[in-house]
Amino acid sequence: MFERIVFTKEVWTAAIGGRDIPPRDQRTIAALEARLAAVQAQFTALVRRIRDRNEWDDVFVDALCTPPVSFTFGSVIAHILTVSVIRRQTVIDVMRELGVPDVETRDPIEWERAMAARS
Repeated sequence: MFERIVFTKEVWTAAIGGRDIPPRDQRTIAALEARLAAVQAQFTALVRRIRDRNEWDDVFVDALCTPPVSFTFGSVIAHILTVSVIRRQTVIDVMRELGVPDVETRDPIEWERAMAARS
């Protein structure tokens, strides 16, 4: 499930950027953390660009699909965020059931408060 969360961002970021499907061979926790750090920076830059240019309704062709499919930037960003939240909550629930202590929820309210406390 962790790998799917990372891969979803990797593959959509690659599709929008016109790159090939990224490899999925690195699946250790350390490798997933590194992959997530790399793709998160790309994803954040991509979303900021779409926001700054107001490209939410602009269409791109995902050549990674067979056959290629058109999507709007806004629908893909909403998809990535929605699917990630569902998967992340599932992982959190499983970790708690397995007895992992201090699992962070990354709830937006908690995140905002943590950021405010740092300021």
